[in-house]
Amino acid sequence: MKQPLIASAIVAVLALLSGCAKTMQLDDPQLYDQYLTRSYNQRVDVCYNAVLTTFKERGVDLTKADPIAGRIVTEKHVAAIYAGYGVVGTISHRYYIDVKGDTENCTIKITKYKAWKGDNEVPYVKVDDVYAYYWAPLFGGFESNFDEDKDDAIRTREEMDAVMSQHRPELDEIYNQYLKKTKKKFEGYVALKFTIAPKGNIIDISIEATTTGELDFDQLIKAAVSTWNFGEVSGANMTRIVTFSFSAKKLEDSGKNGGRRAHGDGGDKLDSLLKTSGDNGSGGIGGSVGTATDDDVNVNGKRKASDIMKVVEQRKPALRNIYNKYRKKNPEFEGRIVVKFTIDANGDVVKFSILSSTTNNAKFDGEIKKVISGWKFGKVEVGNTTATIPFTFAE
Repeated sequence: MKQPLIASAIVAVLALLSGCAKTMQLDDPQLYDQYLTRSYNQRVDVCYNAVLTTFKERGVDLTKADPIAGRIVTEKHVAAIYAGYGVVGTISHRYYIDVKGDTENCTIKITKYKAWKGDNEVPYVKVDDVYAYYWAPLFGGFESNFDEDKDDAIRTREEMDAVMSQHRPELDEIYNQYLKKTKKKFEGYVALKFTIAPKGNIIDISIEATTTGELDFDQLIKAAVSTWNFGEVSGANMTRIVTFSFSAKKLEDSGKNGGRRAHGDGGDKLDSLLKTSGDNGSGGIGGSVGTATDDDVNVNGKRKASDIMKVVEQRKPALRNIYNKYRKKNPEFEGRIVVKFTIDANGDVVKFSILSSTTNNAKFDGEIKKVISGWKFGKVEVGNTTATIPFTFAE
């Protein structure tokens, strides 16, 4: 079922460009309701993870992955080169997907589909063939990745929820102490992707998405969750994406309603976590520029994250100089920028975008973009590499 995207796309795009029975415009809502929507008797998080896994297997990057809203947007990616079939140029695709549901059912809907022949956008599709040879196999990929949930017979969702509920007060206490220690006010969520070994320990964990704007805090939550144990079972590893939301109001309501809270003020634990996670470059004090660890840097391509980060660490003084220039104008200026860039085989940055920024200063962001766009990463034998890296600018 998990057939390669390129192989299934070849016949489909030929259908795009040749005569077929039924033609529909790509802005026709009926197209998405009739052909590109499916419902399943699966938990919404299982469906969401299946979509992520399917595109990852096909080497397709994402421009958006929001587990709270259930929205996913893919990069504009080349499906195939068709010179051998008498077609000039390439066909590229982009998907906009919504995943909705609850603990028992979900609906996966492609809300928008865009296709290009070379640089020219295709306004319509020959539906029957494109569906049979391209869209249906894509949904088949989603469905085949539901299989990862079969290990629920060994480690059930209820058992996992019980462990997370038991540990949740620890995360609230970290949030509470972080607010007090930094004297900052923020809310948001941290989505963690982690793999649980049969013995119950977490063997791999990364930050999948965040809206807190506080990279140091995100690292604290990641460090705390990484110590959890879900109990030993006989079976394979299990990978999940879990979203933890943080709100000062919820924290206050929990205390008023007698919610379970960890004993003590939590300061010692917070200091301990700061020592283990704060020295890894995830944040900074004193006019510093912080980046994430290698594990938190999302890299797709031939280059290793560690190789890219070596160059980043060497080049950070240039970013620090820019930051200090703006701090002279405004001593309280700080923020976090998440950048995404593509490095070609020669080591040049050939594509750059700012995915998010909390600086509220477009001019500063533009100077950061200009500097990073000029970095050189050395040559590799073949292929582009795309990296997503967060930078924290703090006093």
